[in-house]
Amino acid sequence: MSIQFIITKLLVRLSGSKRITGLPKDKMLKQIRRRNKLNRFYIPKDGTFIYRDVKVRVEDLDGVSEGGQSADFHCLAICHREKPKRAVLCVYGGGLLLSPPRMFVGFAKKMAANTGADVWFPYYPLCDEYTIRDSVRMLYEVYAAMCREYEDVRWYGYSSGGALLLLLGAYLNDNSKPLPMPEKLVLISPGGIPSTEEEWEQMQSLNSKDVMLSAQYMKTIQPLLSHGNATIPQWMQSCEGADFSGFPETWIYYGTSEVLSAKAAAYDEMLTKAGVRHHLKMAKDMPHCYCTTVFFPEAREDYEETMRILRED
Repeated sequence: MSIQFIITKLLVRLSGSKRITGLPKDKMLKQIRRRNKLNRFYIPKDGTFIYRDVKVRVEDLDGVSEGGQSADFHCLAICHREKPKRAVLCVYGGGLLLSPPRMFVGFAKKMAANTGADVWFPYYPLCDEYTIRDSVRMLYEVYAAMCREYEDVRWYGYSSGGALLLLLGAYLNDNSKPLPMPEKLVLISPGGIPSTEEEWEQMQSLNSKDVMLSAQYMKTIQPLLSHGNATIPQWMQSCEGADFSGFPETWIYYGTSEVLSAKAAAYDEMLTKAGVRHHLKMAKDMPHCYCTTVFFPEAREDYEETMRILRED
């Protein structure tokens, strides 16, 4: 185990992420909303790329405050000066509640540099005020805009962002105005609430190993996915029964020391039943979203592999 890995785990523990995700719902939301005030949408000021604010409108929102209304949401498009044929839809994590800190935008910029593709980074509606369906529908509008601009679009999502891309693919299959599936799909530690008692027990057993996420969070977030709206299908809340047919070749990465790895077997089974060519890696002793970083050498090989998947034909 490298010294960089030990230091990274220590810093994650000190960040307070696990403590916050283990709080009761009201206390947790208070903490998260305080952090979200610091994480507003912004356009970087450096001259490395051309940055665009692509606004997408979502009609008939379920949202607690905007129910039945429409709203515009931001998507940061990180574009090369010479337009490539390829783009990546990069969907961040944050447990469906946390707005992306600026370091997440830095990650998307690094992805654009490493892949040669334009990278679109959506600020999707969060489940403190909106439903999971609002989040998915916003991503659908972003993806529709990307399909109009690029020949080749690939999807990359980490944590709850990975779960949202699974739902987005199923939403394409469920939509009366379908879009083509992406060329490739890369998922890092995709989230999900426990669908069975066995999954919940496994999450609890992994809790002591996870330095970032409390198992309890997966129960706390569950009612916030629908806010009591009975019209939201169950598959959109748990992926159980979602239609994964027609998905592109898919890569999934989990660390064995993270709570969410309890979802690996279920996603593996669902993709297999749908006939999707996919690759599942369970990296021994690695933490949540380990290969979104190169802070420690144990993550470098898989990080570089994911960038290669997004870069190469």
